[in-house]
Amino acid sequence: MTPQLLLALPGLAVLGWYVARRRAGSDPLGDWPNGALPDTTVAFVGGMAAWLFAQGFLPGLLAGTDLGRDGGAALVSLATALVNVLIAVALLPSASRGTRKPRLSPGAILAAGALGALVVLTAQVALGLAIESAAQALDYEIPAQAIVESAQRASGAEVVTFGVSAVVLAPFAEEIFFRGVMLPALARIMDGPAAILLQAVCFGAIHVGALNTWPLAIPLAFVGWAAGWIYVRTGSLAAPIALHAAFNAINFALLRTA
Repeated sequence: MTPQLLLALPGLAVLGWYVARRRAGSDPLGDWPNGALPDTTVAFVGGMAAWLFAQGFLPGLLAGTDLGRDGGAALVSLATALVNVLIAVALLPSASRGTRKPRLSPGAILAAGALGALVVLTAQVALGLAIESAAQALDYEIPAQAIVESAQRASGAEVVTFGVSAVVLAPFAEEIFFRGVMLPALARIMDGPAAILLQAVCFGAIHVGALNTWPLAIPLAFVGWAAGWIYVRTGSLAAPIALHAAFNAINFALLRTA
């Protein structure tokens, strides 16, 4: 069995356990949360402008400064992540507003997110193999993301910098914006499944730095879909943050040991 398939086994076990429990009439996630998603329309409009600046223009601006030249990609990544966190903190009151109350305990919510990360990892393996096979059949070479290559080559303090950005800062900032603000705003103009899907597509798209790397957005869009689903299902942003952080931590560890 290949290492990739071995990585998929824990997630398959979790998914099988969850499906079996649901079919038996005992959903591990319990009852659906009370209340509706908050109205984040105004926050979404302002947050989108700030997020596009931080995600789209700030890295390029920093790359041309002394920070980008001397500090390299790791510090640029950290600075961008810190700005995204500041934006998320400003948006958090709007994302937390309303009467939506989770029914699970805090520990169960975090466990749901961590176990969900294993399922998402399984999907990543399956989608990655499918994309790789299709690319080979079409003789299409998919270049790696520049930030991934930089993280793989990093050494010393740069490893810690990339790790903090990927495992701590990015999950918090991205979940507040995409699941806490974008998803509720979209859900006010379309039905729930469509809103989850659209925010997932946006989430995948912002991680693609160039048009020729667009296939890499597919597995990341699934991460966004799973994070959106578990947020709606549990009623707590802690669940997708835990899912995202665990998923990034596993991938960062695999990247560094490859």
